[in-house]
Amino acid sequence: NWKLPEIRLPWWDTESQSLQYAVLPSREINVTEAIVSPEVRTSVGSISAISSGVNTTLGSNTATADYIWKIIAAISATGWLMTLIVLYMKRDQGTRPPANSNSDENESKCYQVLMNACSSNDATAARKSFLSWATARDSTVSILSISDAKKYFKDSNLDTALSDLEIKNYGSQKEVWSGAELGTAVRRLRKGTKMSAQDGIDLALYPSSRN
Repeated sequence: NWKLPEIRLPWWDTESQSLQYAVLPSREINVTEAIVSPEVRTSVGSISAISSGVNTTLGSNTATADYIWKIIAAISATGWLMTLIVLYMKRDQGTRPPANSNSDENESKCYQVLMNACSSNDATAARKSFLSWATARDSTVSILSISDAKKYFKDSNLDTALSDLEIKNYGSQKEVWSGAELGTAVRRLRKGTKMSAQDGIDLALYPSSRN
């Protein structure tokens, strides 16, 4: 006689999320010298069929479980990445000073320096401080020259004052430059208003020198 031991095959049930076992009960086989019993043939065929079915089911469940775990891992990694990004953005916002307050403060300082240069009729200082003020007034544009400033402001009175300033700095003019016209134009642009009657009086009292 030949006894086949019990066979237990573990497999993962994805529906119940638990470990299950496929059990093949032990069998006792009678073996003769020349005659093979039909019962034995049937038993061996049944065992082979059952084993093949269990292997197929086990392989399918294993592949499904691996796919699910890959999805879970990808979702978890994405969640952690988004959390880190949000934390970094909050930290950056918490430590960053208010942009508007710094910009306004810088613009006020540049404006005061420009007004002082215009009051003292210092053409060299006025040119430098005007470009600094124009840049501080709008940090979204690049104003590197008087030509850039003219294109940006598009103001005829300012154009005239800046042209006089350039002639004084780079021309042959020897007369004292008057900063009244430039100061008046800048004050008006800073307030965002058109030329007033008082501005006209200022220009009449302090005319700029022209060739």
